[in-house]
Amino acid sequence: MLCSFISQTHAAILRCSKFNTPGVYSTVQAAHDAASAGDTIHIEPSGSYGSLNMTKQLVIIGTGIT
Repeated sequence: MLCSFISQTHAAILRCSKFNTPGVYSTVQAAHDAASAGDTIHIEPSGSYGSLNMTKQLVIIGTGIT
């Protein structure tokens, strides 16, 4: 009998906002640095978040220009 085990990984969702909220990053680089490959960074429409030197495979979601 052949058994295989499938391991599931759960990607995290990190928030990026200019509002002072605990657990939320104020720059996109800080969110990137805290993220693991495959995580998602959600950028909220509350301002500019600086530049990004991206070195990991991440999903970045934003609302676009407001």
